[in-house]
Amino acid sequence: MFPAFQFNNGTVLRGILEVLEALETNSGYVVLAFLLSRNPDFDNKNAVDLLQAGDVETVISEARGFLRHGT
Repeated sequence: MFPAFQFNNGTVLRGILEVLEALETNSGYVVLAFLLSRNPDFDNKNAVDLLQAGDVETVISEARGFLRHGT
């Protein structure tokens, strides 16, 4: 089974694969937390909202720094 939010009109949501690579984790829970949690850096929207709006680069940039506090 696959979460439906990662698809748009029967195709994979643009940018989702790049975001998964940028997160550098094998944890499905971490991925879901990143994609579905509201983020103040995204104007209190979640990453999926931004991907659906086409703002792929912002989400990828945030994913690169996710869980890298203090590095």
